[in-house]
Amino acid sequence: MVAEPVSAWILNRLLDHAASLLGLTLLELKQYLQDGDHIIHIAEHQGIAAEQFRELLCHNISLTLKEEYSSGKITQWQYDEYMLALEQQLEVVLVL
Repeated sequence: MVAEPVSAWILNRLLDHAASLLGLTLLELKQYLQDGDHIIHIAEHQGIAAEQFRELLCHNISLTLKEEYSSGKITQWQYDEYMLALEQQLEVVLVL
Protein backbone atom coordinates (compact mmCIF):
# COMPACT_ATOMS: atom_id res chain seq x y z
CA MET A 1 0.00 0.00 0.00
CA VAL A 2 1.35 3.42 -0.97
CA ALA A 3 0.89 6.15 1.61
CA GLU A 4 -1.17 9.15 0.56
CA PRO A 5 0.87 12.40 0.53
CA VAL A 6 0.22 14.59 3.55
CA SER A 7 -1.30 17.46 1.56
CA ALA A 8 -3.68 15.13 -0.29
CA TRP A 9 -4.65 13.39 2.96
CA ILE A 10 -5.47 16.70 4.65
CA LEU A 11 -7.23 18.10 1.59
CA ASN A 12 -9.50 15.06 1.44
CA ARG A 13 -10.30 15.39 5.16
CA LEU A 14 -10.97 19.11 4.78
CA LEU A 15 -13.45 18.53 1.97
CA ASP A 16 -15.14 15.69 3.87
CA HIS A 17 -15.51 17.78 7.02
CA ALA A 18 -16.55 20.90 5.08
CA ALA A 19 -19.30 18.94 3.34
CA SER A 20 -20.48 17.56 6.67
CA LEU A 21 -20.54 21.01 8.32
CA LEU A 22 -22.51 22.35 5.37
CA GLY A 23 -25.02 19.51 5.48
CA LEU A 24 -23.93 18.27 2.07
CA THR A 25 -22.51 15.05 0.73
CA LEU A 26 -18.97 15.19 -0.57
CA LEU A 27 -20.34 14.69 -4.07
CA GLU A 28 -22.73 17.63 -3.68
CA LEU A 29 -19.94 19.88 -2.40
CA LYS A 30 -17.68 18.90 -5.27
CA GLN A 31 -20.49 19.66 -7.73
CA TYR A 32 -20.97 23.13 -6.22
CA LEU A 33 -17.23 23.75 -6.51
CA GLN A 34 -17.16 22.53 -10.11
CA ASP A 35 -20.05 24.89 -10.85
CA GLY A 36 -17.90 27.79 -9.64
CA ASP A 37 -19.26 28.26 -6.13
CA HIS A 38 -16.94 28.82 -3.15
CA ILE A 39 -17.02 26.99 0.16
CA ILE A 40 -17.14 30.22 2.14
CA HIS A 41 -20.07 31.50 0.05
CA ILE A 42 -21.95 28.26 0.65
CA ALA A 43 -21.29 28.55 4.40
CA GLU A 44 -22.36 32.19 4.51
CA HIS A 45 -25.50 31.34 2.54
CA GLN A 46 -26.29 28.84 5.30
CA GLY A 47 -25.75 31.48 7.98
CA ILE A 48 -22.24 30.48 9.05
CA ALA A 49 -19.74 33.36 9.15
CA ALA A 50 -16.44 32.73 7.36
CA GLU A 51 -14.30 32.83 10.51
CA GLN A 52 -16.73 30.64 12.43
CA PHE A 53 -16.71 28.09 9.61
CA ARG A 54 -12.90 28.12 9.53
CA GLU A 55 -12.73 27.54 13.29
CA LEU A 56 -15.30 24.73 13.20
CA LEU A 57 -13.52 23.03 10.33
CA CYS A 58 -10.12 23.27 12.01
CA HIS A 59 -11.54 22.06 15.34
CA ASN A 60 -13.29 19.05 13.80
CA ILE A 61 -10.24 17.92 11.88
CA SER A 62 -8.01 18.43 14.92
CA LEU A 63 -10.32 16.15 16.91
CA THR A 64 -10.21 13.53 14.19
CA LEU A 65 -6.42 13.65 14.12
CA LYS A 66 -6.23 13.37 17.92
CA GLU A 67 -8.52 10.34 17.82
CA GLU A 68 -6.45 8.70 15.10
CA TYR A 69 -3.25 9.34 17.05
CA SER A 70 -4.75 8.08 20.30
CA SER A 71 -5.99 4.90 18.64
CA GLY A 72 -2.61 4.24 17.00
CA LYS A 73 -3.81 4.81 13.43
CA ILE A 74 -1.19 7.52 12.95
CA THR A 75 2.15 8.20 14.62
CA GLN A 76 3.21 11.31 16.52
CA TRP A 77 5.27 12.33 13.52
CA GLN A 78 2.24 11.94 11.21
CA TYR A 79 0.06 13.85 13.65
CA ASP A 80 2.56 16.74 13.70
CA GLU A 81 2.87 16.73 9.90
CA TYR A 82 -0.90 16.66 9.41
CA MET A 83 -1.40 19.53 11.84
CA LEU A 84 1.14 21.63 9.94
CA ALA A 85 -0.45 20.75 6.63
CA LEU A 86 -3.90 21.51 8.04
CA GLU A 87 -3.20 25.22 8.36
CA GLN A 88 -1.72 25.42 4.88
CA GLN A 89 -4.47 23.43 3.18
CA LEU A 90 -7.20 25.21 5.13
CA GLU A 91 -6.30 28.46 3.39
CA VAL A 92 -6.44 26.71 0.00
CA VAL A 93 -9.80 25.08 0.67
CA LEU A 94 -11.46 28.21 1.94
CA VAL A 95 -10.82 30.05 -1.32
CA LEU A 96 -12.21 27.17 -3.40
